[in-house]
Amino acid sequence: MKKRFIHIIVLSCRKATRLIEKKLHQRLSPRERIQLSWHKSVCDACTTYEKQVIFLDRIITREPIGIPEEPLFSGKNLETLQEKIILSIGG
Repeated sequence: MKKRFIHIIVLSCRKATRLIEKKLHQRLSPRERIQLSWHKSVCDACTTYEKQVIFLDRIITREPIGIPEEPLFSGKNLETLQEKIILSIGG
């Protein structure tokens, strides 16, 4: 029973990074938000990773100056870039 409780509360870094990625595109459940918050309170690496992911997401999806109708990356190009990044970091 104790092990099951620990696995519910304590996330691995791999699960935490998945929640960080999920958080960019959809709302986390209350349980997921609590788990991620607790994990980041003890894991500096995942906290830093989240800041980097948010930064990159803003750069990739922002509209370039002078061409407001065309985002920097979109559609299939964005998906391909995201897949390459995930593969390169071992996801």
